[in-house]
Amino acid sequence: MQADRPAAPPGPFVEVLAMVDSGAFRTCLPKQIAYDLGIGDDELIEDPDGGTGVGSAFRFWTTTISIRAGIGLFAPAPDGSTQPWGPGFALDPAFTETDAFLLGRADFFRAFKVSFAEEADGSVFYLDRD
Repeated sequence: MQADRPAAPPGPFVEVLAMVDSGAFRTCLPKQIAYDLGIGDDELIEDPDGGTGVGSAFRFWTTTISIRAGIGLFAPAPDGSTQPWGPGFALDPAFTETDAFLLGRADFFRAFKVSFAEEADGSVFYLDRD
């Protein structure tokens, strides 16, 4: 992920592992990731209503800074770099005080076709590029 400010070079590259969560309206990331992207407290806007999850309520912040994201394959390229998979996409995450790394419907699910199948031997998750 990289943060982009208008008329400024992209911010630092931050690599994270996250879970695809069909129950999450939007992507949720720890507030520390905003800081790692170079987004300061003065660029974070607290949502006055907060958020809710499975039996919990929490504070979260958003930003007007554009965040570009992509998916990398687990197998690195021959030079050791991360191999991209699929299109790059914009994220509009909620930054929380929790350690949640969740990819939600409002941004991630718009960039990819996500499907789940319940099989007799377990659940299968499919992610397709559009």
